Amino acid sequence: MYSRGPEVARAEGCAEGSAEADVIRMKGTAEAQIILAKGQSEAEAMKVKAAAFHEYNQVAVIDKLLSGLPEVVRAMAEPLSKVDKITIISTGSDGAAGANKVVADVTKMIAQAPALFETLAGVKIGDLFARIPGIRAAAAEPAKPSGE
Repeated sequence: MYSRGPEVARAEGCAEGSAEADVIRMKGTAEAQIILAKGQSEAEAMKVKAAAFHEYNQVAVIDKLLSGLPEVVRAMAEPLSKVDKITIISTGSDGAAGANKVVADVTKMIAQAPALFETLAGVKIGDLFARIPGIRAAAAEPAKPSGE
């Protein structure tokens, strides 16, 4: 039987040790890449969530605005509901006479509700609507004539 010398055994041992070190290094590199990929995925998911919450926040403001406007208008019109009788004396010289003038004044007050919101909130309603993707896309499309 042929015996191997100590140098051959040492060389084989070094080769095995080197191969094991390469395997450990490759496993470590693969695990590091997995951790990096997970971290990047989590960071991207957080960015998407942040953008969604940002959009939701704006939509929530618009929802509150729209759902609150009827109450504001109701509060503006409530004093008229308590009026028992109105006597109108009008010459009609300013283009609006009698009951038409009362209705016009109420209409003007109601039309000022969005401006009131903008003043109180410090945000323009048009700017809020422009930030909502669906509304922004619809506003960018040219209006189609009726009948198409």
